[in-house]
Amino acid sequence: MPPVLIDHSGLENVLINLAVNSRDAMPKGGKFIISNDERTLNTQVIDSTPEDMKPGDYVHITVTDTGEGMDANTLSRAFEPFFTTKERGKGTGLGLAMIYGFAKQSGGNVKMMSSPGAGTTMELWLPAAPGLVVDRPAPAETPESGLRFTSADEVLVVDDEAELLEVAVYFLQDMGCTVLSALNAEQALQLIAVNDSIKVLLTDIVMPGGMNGVELAAKARALNPNIKVLYTSGFPEGVLADKSGLRLDAPLLQKPYTIAALGTAISLALQSSEEYQASPGVKS
Repeated sequence: MPPVLIDHSGLENVLINLAVNSRDAMPKGGKFIISNDERTLNTQVIDSTPEDMKPGDYVHITVTDTGEGMDANTLSRAFEPFFTTKERGKGTGLGLAMIYGFAKQSGGNVKMMSSPGAGTTMELWLPAAPGLVVDRPAPAETPESGLRFTSADEVLVVDDEAELLEVAVYFLQDMGCTVLSALNAEQALQLIAVNDSIKVLLTDIVMPGGMNGVELAAKARALNPNIKVLYTSGFPEGVLADKSGLRLDAPLLQKPYTIAALGTAISLALQSSEEYQASPGVKS
């Protein structure tokens, strides 16, 4: 795509607002698609684009969801400040108005199409700035741990935050581990009771409900004396001890962690307890 002269954080806010709206419009799931292409407008095709568009080259960003959609009356008022169909406390009604303002201030425009049951599509038109010289950063590489495991290296991941659980599972599967997951301690114990092949329990410490990670680890060892435990938490170990009285009996992997840190911690956990405790980089 050609460069555009816009406020970088403004475009980020546009995409975040649209993503939040799409999420709310798809309570049972669906598709959220962002695509972009280059468009050239001339006097013959301006009628099919947003109003007040000047001929020229544009970067055309399309955001589409498969959500509930809007009726004609709601669609006609969508860009009005403070207009919202969400419940009180769920939205200010400023998101789409902000998007419209961003597009106009950037010299472009927006166009929205929607109908009940057919989802919503937002088109964002931004003037191209072909003469603008920009430093294009090199594509970011996916961080890797450099470690590879086998399917025999079975790990149970426990975290009450579904998003973090999904990330940990993805990291471990990418490194070759067999991975089971649970959103709470009760689910984890059910899995341990029927899977004596689990080698490592990677568990969050502070979880809602009646059982924390340390208590889970004790019950897990009773079911499987050979299981190795690795704790993870967003709280430092000292804070856990001071605020909750928890004393950790296994190493702690601090959140947020990289795939490299996770791989190293799991590798050490698969070794003997003495080697693991003495290894640098993971708090014990």
